[in-house]
Amino acid sequence: LSFSTTGLPSDGGGDWAIARRAAIHISGAENVAIEDNFIHRIDGNGVMISGYSRNTMVQRNEFFLVGENGVVSWG
Repeated sequence: LSFSTTGLPSDGGGDWAIARRAAIHISGAENVAIEDNFIHRIDGNGVMISGYSRNTMVQRNEFFLVGENGVVSWG
């Protein structure tokens, strides 16, 4: 799969966008567990779950001073 690096998650438009990149990027995966991480000072998204991803679990992580979002799920 090929995705643009930025995009608008809704058809309604608006004045914002989400960068489709992160410290941890999951795409085209199944049965992934992201656990017990300390994600800090990344100036962007912490975890991006993008496109086809099934049974992905994000638990017991700490996000500190991230620039955008801790976790983004965008299929």
